[in-house]
Amino acid sequence: MNLNHFVKSAFRSIIKNRTFSLINITGLIVGLAVVIILFSWINTQLNFDRFHNDSKQLYLVVQQMDENGRKEDGNATPAPLAMLLQSNFPEIA
Repeated sequence: MNLNHFVKSAFRSIIKNRTFSLINITGLIVGLAVVIILFSWINTQLNFDRFHNDSKQLYLVVQQMDENGRKEDGNATPAPLAMLLQSNFPEIA
């Protein structure tokens, strides 16, 4: 069997079973899109702040706010917090 015969028979099968082929192709497209999005998100999370020389010593300080009965997390902290944390925790450089 050569490649030309395989391609022709595949297209004939797709045309003959349009609904079944559409469902399968749609499922394949959705699956690939989900995998690409997950890979991109995981890659971003694993490489967060890796460009710093001492990236293993960096930590993210998260602030929890309660506004109108909704709890929200934010990573914007005031500048004087660094001095306060350094004075209270001797291990912070």
